[in-house]
Amino acid sequence: MKKFLLKKIEIRDSGFSIIETLVSIFVFSIIAIAVSGILVRSMQVERRVFANQVIQEDALAVLGIMAKEVRVSSLVNQDTDCSTQAPKTSLTINHPVEGIIVYRLSSGGMVERVIGSAVYVISSSDVIFNSLKFCVIGSTLPEDNES
Repeated sequence: MKKFLLKKIEIRDSGFSIIETLVSIFVFSIIAIAVSGILVRSMQVERRVFANQVIQEDALAVLGIMAKEVRVSSLVNQDTDCSTQAPKTSLTINHPVEGIIVYRLSSGGMVERVIGSAVYVISSSDVIFNSLKFCVIGSTLPEDNES
């Protein structure tokens, strides 16, 4: 008669239980959600900063163009008392080469440079200006009482 030998099966504690695995997946998911939220927020901030940079660069370009011509020109029909009236929405200058130039805001929100009947848009179509107001202070030469 042969005896059947039963081997003893040893249970080893060298692995992860299902609960430990589920807890680690849960913790990893929470960390992944937090990191993805931070990433999405930083991308939104980057887009906003880039849009502000585009607006600032366009405004500086428009003001630079206008400033170059205003420096060599004389103002036409500009109110110098800005406290009594609302500032004008257009600026008219007499350029020594180009003649009369008018800077104004178009109905579409872009800055226009008008010379005679020709209208040139000098601002980008990516940026819409809500208002453009000019208040010229000290545009007249002071009296120096010299002949």
